[in-house]
Amino acid sequence: MNNNKLYGILGLARKAGSLESGLYSIKSSLQKRPGYLLLLAEDAGLNTHKKITDLSINQGVPLLVWGKKEEFSKIFNRPVAALLITSKDFVHPFYHEGGNLKS
Repeated sequence: MNNNKLYGILGLARKAGSLESGLYSIKSSLQKRPGYLLLLAEDAGLNTHKKITDLSINQGVPLLVWGKKEEFSKIFNRPVAALLITSKDFVHPFYHEGGNLKS
């Protein structure tokens, strides 16, 4: 599946209320409901990378390092380096993409 389709799926997840963005929103969401996949932009900063990786390990949420901050930001119209998918309905296509998937 090409990247444009995957970004389209993220847009649909956002409209369905199944996508969280940013470290603090992701942490808050994981306290209230399960998360099914953390996405971290390939060009995220080292500090963000460490925090999201630690969150993934501590919460038991799979992590996929994929995409670019610029493309994530287009979905939310603000800078974003990390996303959390909170519905399993939107996760399946990313598992097929997942060369860098870490469970």
